[in-house]
Amino acid sequence: MRRLAANTRLVHAHVSACSFARSFARSFARSFADSPFRPSDRQIDVNAVIKEDETPLMIACRMGHSSLIDMLMKDLKANVDQGNDDGRTALMRAAFCKQVKAVTTLINKYKAKVDAEDNWGATALFFAIQEGHVDVVNALAGTFKANVEHGKKSKGERPLMTAALMGSVDIVNLLCSRHKANVDGQNARGQTALMYACEEGKADIVQALAGRHKARVDIRCSKGLMALHYAAINGRHEIVDMLIGKYGANVEAVTTEDKWTALHYAADGGSLSTVKVLVNKYDANTRAVDAFGTTPLDYANENSEQDIIKVLSDESFVVYVK
Repeated sequence: MRRLAANTRLVHAHVSACSFARSFARSFARSFADSPFRPSDRQIDVNAVIKEDETPLMIACRMGHSSLIDMLMKDLKANVDQGNDDGRTALMRAAFCKQVKAVTTLINKYKAKVDAEDNWGATALFFAIQEGHVDVVNALAGTFKANVEHGKKSKGERPLMTAALMGSVDIVNLLCSRHKANVDGQNARGQTALMYACEEGKADIVQALAGRHKARVDIRCSKGLMALHYAAINGRHEIVDMLIGKYGANVEAVTTEDKWTALHYAADGGSLSTVKVLVNKYDANTRAVDAFGTTPLDYANENSEQDIIKVLSDESFVVYVK
């Protein structure tokens, strides 16, 4: 009886696989129905982008169907690194869709390029990070040695920065601890992963980067801003508090060009909570003068921020920032 049951399961599995293959073949054929391509010799380009900007191999990878991947690669000789109109490959699609087995098959069995780039310079690792797929990230960066310092084309954004932007603490820790990503690496604009986290208000990422992984809080971007300025610009008062109180950021640090302090940004941006943290908790200088001779109080007055004006309107003396 057990042998009969086992054979029955095998038959069901075979029927299911055949049904899927037939369905896929019908879909593949329909995709060419409206195409201007009219093959006289009945040959079909297996690498063609046919549906929703995908090649047949990309579709098989998205669905995680191993037998179809093998059929396309072995029997139909698909190009494993063929990109769609955006330059995205089957490996990128597999990474995006959390298909770890497909990722492994494409690289181990069919020698897919781990660090192949799309039109914007993103690799499969970026897509896995973007979707928060920890297992895929670990496979790509660990087993297959994907470049964790690879920078995208426009801004030079690195994988750790993408992880910080997406708010994935697990991936941030994985990249820094296990795969040795440079925690203080900078993009083309001089920004670090910590700056990304501060700008986006990802307090748990800030804590992981500055606390556990010792990211520096005093690095400047190409415009002369530090992590504290990025937090203040966007009114991230909890992060402002964390950077100064826990990680030693200088409350009076000024930007290189405009000589703005964090308080200038908070006052100009109308963030009352950030102004209160800076002034009431850390005694930020309310009359610090920037490169234009303007104080945080002046900016609050210009913007008619009455609550902020009340906090800043004390008898603090004017200090000219050098």
